[in-house]
This record gives sequence, C-alpha cells and structure tokens, in this order.
Amino acid sequence: MMVRGWLPEADARSLYKQLLKTQDDSGYELLVADINASLTLVQLQLRRLKFQLDDVWYVGLVNLVSDDVSKQAGTQLTHEQLNFYRTIIEAIALLPDAEEGKGEISSTQILNLSPGSQATQASQAEGSQQAVGKKLTMAQKQETLLQLVKEGWLWHMPGRAGYYSIGVRTFLEMPEYLMALELPDETRAAWEKFL
Repeated sequence: MMVRGWLPEADARSLYKQLLKTQDDSGYELLVADINASLTLVQLQLRRLKFQLDDVWYVGLVNLVSDDVSKQAGTQLTHEQLNFYRTIIEAIALLPDAEEGKGEISSTQILNLSPGSQATQASQAEGSQQAVGKKLTMAQKQETLLQLVKEGWLWHMPGRAGYYSIGVRTFLEMPEYLMALELPDETRAAWEKFL
C-alpha cells in the first residue's frame, strides 16, 4: 500500500490472501482495523471509498495531517502543476453533474483553463508565491494531465474519450479540500454522503 497508495479493494483482499497463503479473506477487515490503530501514531489511515464512476470500492493510504512536509513529500508536482490541478478540480466540482461524483470536462477545456480561481488564489496565499506569474506551456499542461490520470488524481471518463473527472485518489486523500470549495448545495450534500 505504501508503494501503490491506492488500489481496488478486491486487489487488497487478494493481496491479503496471498500474504497469508489462504483462500479466506474473512480476517481482512480485522487486519485493516489493526493497521489503522497502528497508523494513528504516524497520522496515517487506510481509507475506503466507493467510487461513483465505476461503483468499485477502493482503499488508499491517506495522510491525515496537511502540513508542509506532507505537501512537499506527497507529490512530485511543481507549484505550477499543483495550481493547474486545483484549477481543474474546481472547474469539475462546480459542474451541475458533479454532485454524483460524475462531473466531467474535456481535455480541450482543461488545456484552456488558467490558474486564477479560488483554489489557486488560496494556495498562493498560503505561501507558494513562487508560482505567481509562472504559467505552464500547453505541452506542460498535457504532460501534467497525463501524470494526474496515471497517479489517480483525475480519471478518464468511461466510454468518453478525451473527457476527465475527479479521480479516486482525490476523493480518498482530499475530502477536506473538496468540501472547502464553494460547491453548489446539491453537490455538497451528495459528496458528504460518500466522502
């Protein structure tokens, strides 16, 4: 889990059975509870989430503290890439169909987004002044988009080539960030149920 960060829970159960050399996964929940009890000391948690786009349960290792060390160690993205990511997430979160976790945006729309939204301004106010005035090129945006999908922060929409939604990892690791956005009431109420 530390290497992968997140995976479908069915894969986690299979891993459990492989490690214990058993065909029975009835002790899986107990193991997760024990692991979470141990991880509390280091402010980590194994968190479960049923992803709305594929109705699959996922489990991920989540840092419970949002401090400078975790922000820097938790990603290899630059400040500019993080601002671009936040701008994408905010654009999707404000869509009418986002309330079901299914808001989508095209790659063309993504590539034409510019930092300057509430999320970007908030991150700059928190001290990432290095990002002020710097912009990603179109090629850098495309590369960042691919990286965000690969790492699970964004999700390719099933059956919709070139369309993206908020990814499993964002919902698993960043529920507080998502709920801090100025969401429509319907989206906020729906997200509170599955986050």
